[in-house]
Amino acid sequence: DKDEFDDVCDHLLVVDHLPAGGYKVVGTYRLIRREAMSKIGRFYSDGEYDISLIKKHQGEILEVGRSCVDEAYRNRAVMQLLWRGIGAY
Repeated sequence: DKDEFDDVCDHLLVVDHLPAGGYKVVGTYRLIRREAMSKIGRFYSDGEYDISLIKKHQGEILEVGRSCVDEAYRNRAVMQLLWRGIGAY
């Protein structure tokens, strides 16, 4: 799945490093900061909700969206890695 937002957002990935080498992406989140949003003029959420009051906030804004976790990896550890990654971001 791909849309216009993917080109301006950051993608948080959780990967499983495979024993034979290489890796497999097992979890993702799409992160869109105000600066990235300004490149296309809106957040994804603008198409679903009235977020005009949120956008007036003077500080940083981060839209966290489009999460996906491989079915075999839907567990507490992967979710904690994703949320820890968002916090570090």
